[in-house]
Amino acid sequence: MPTETLISIIDDDEDFRESIARLMKSGGFTVEAFPSALVFLSSPNVRNTSCLIADLCPFFQRSQSSAFCAAVNHIRACNPIAHLPIP
Repeated sequence: MPTETLISIIDDDEDFRESIARLMKSGGFTVEAFPSALVFLSSPNVRNTSCLIADLCPFFQRSQSSAFCAAVNHIRACNPIAHLPIP
């Protein structure tokens, strides 16, 4: 079990991804940012993720929904999940 909170960010918008990562790091969190669910899934720290922030639109527009579901299932096995829809 990791001793620090790892926040994983999945977003195809590089500027947004980097901005959110900087914001979370300024709060003292450890952050990893990914351009897609597929890249996230290849990370060795998938199971260490405590919080997942993801832009859902690209997953459904680009047929990556199965990859996103796999990512969520990896995390759910270790951590509770809260879904907070943001318009």
